[in-house]
Amino acid sequence: MNHRIPLVQWSLGELVVVVTVATVVVGSLWAPMIFFQLAMILLMLIASILVVILCIGSGYLRTFCIGFASAVGVYLLALILVESPYGIFVAEDVRLPTTTIWAKMQPHITQIRAGSYPRSSVNKELIWQDDSTLKDVDGNHYGAVRNLDLIKSPIIGQQYIDFAPSLNVFYAIGQSVWLLTLGYLGGKFAVGFQRFQHNQETSPTTVE
Repeated sequence: MNHRIPLVQWSLGELVVVVTVATVVVGSLWAPMIFFQLAMILLMLIASILVVILCIGSGYLRTFCIGFASAVGVYLLALILVESPYGIFVAEDVRLPTTTIWAKMQPHITQIRAGSYPRSSVNKELIWQDDSTLKDVDGNHYGAVRNLDLIKSPIIGQQYIDFAPSLNVFYAIGQSVWLLTLGYLGGKFAVGFQRFQHNQETSPTTVE
């Protein structure tokens, strides 16, 4: 009897790990900076474990790590070429589609306040307009956000603008989410493809 291996499978333990990592990483957007730093340490720990398995592991787990690393490597290369200061497109202010999608989510989850130096508890909440400009309730223009970069208005003078989460944290978490998502999908694809090959090799051939 021929036993075909399912191309895609999920275990309860796998789902628990995925949900836990996603919760920690995305949850660090609104948490104190120490939690963001812990989330980054968690990502580095995951990367280290995957590299170890990639080097000395075997079976489907190693295949998953190969697919994960391949997808992450391709994305990081694209990110460096397009968005890094050392890339080839940075002068044209080009962004990856993943960055653009993440940036469109920013106005819906970010709280923005402006105030004067020295900093005090007295500040104004800014409203994110549809054209990406920042204004207070009186209609004063404070600048704009383009591709996760703040462009301040010259009329605000010695005033600061606070983002919660900050622009840097939002960008770092966004890229981390994309890396984990694409890496996970790449790993699942690699395992599924290997199982597909196994099914093809073990399937009975019809002799006429």
